[in-house]
Amino acid sequence: MPSDRRKFLRVSAHFPVEVQPKSGGAPFEARTVNVSAGGAKLVSEEPVALHEELRLEIRFEGPTFLVFVDAVVVRVEKSHPRWIYAVNFHGLDRYIEQRIVRWVFAEDRRAAERRAAVRVPVYVLAWCRAEGGGPRFRAGTIDIAGDGARIITPTACEVGDRIEIEFDVDQPAYHVEALAEIMWKEQASDGRFTYGMRFEKVDRATQRQIVEHALRATGSRPPPSGGARDTPN
Repeated sequence: MPSDRRKFLRVSAHFPVEVQPKSGGAPFEARTVNVSAGGAKLVSEEPVALHEELRLEIRFEGPTFLVFVDAVVVRVEKSHPRWIYAVNFHGLDRYIEQRIVRWVFAEDRRAAERRAAVRVPVYVLAWCRAEGGGPRFRAGTIDIAGDGARIITPTACEVGDRIEIEFDVDQPAYHVEALAEIMWKEQASDGRFTYGMRFEKVDRATQRQIVEHALRATGSRPPPSGGARDTPN
């Protein structure tokens, strides 16, 4: 395996692929499961063989562009009723390789933002105060996400204020301590204020705990434990 293939970030992606066996067989349709600039994982109803050489036409989306590339099957994971297999690209034009790299990193950022925005209801006591000091005030959390929280409190603040917030989540148990900016406010009929807050400074490990909590609560799949930089799997 070429050592430079390990430098490529891999992301989940589901694109249509036209596969042409270089042995001369009939072309067939497949879809990507994940993709990097070094290769991809594919799924199709047509069989493939280990070390088989293929010609692929991959239609990337968001933005849309076509990639024509030669590939070799490096692993066959499952067959019947669908074939799932990994391919390595070879002979890829440098410009196209860099375009895929840019797309993959952009998609990785988009996926991280989508995960961070998943919210989970959490109703616990929070302690807050203005950035840099001042008296603490009590608030109740309404929900939290990797990128922020909603709280309710009788204490008046203004949009744009930066607030230090601290609270403990019970199940699963973790502690949140963050600096957040108030993005919007609403006043309820009982006189209390609801604030939408965006985290500006929060420990990455804590942020990951929030995201995993939210994803599990919503039935989504938690993100992998680290950035995938390897051949497709």
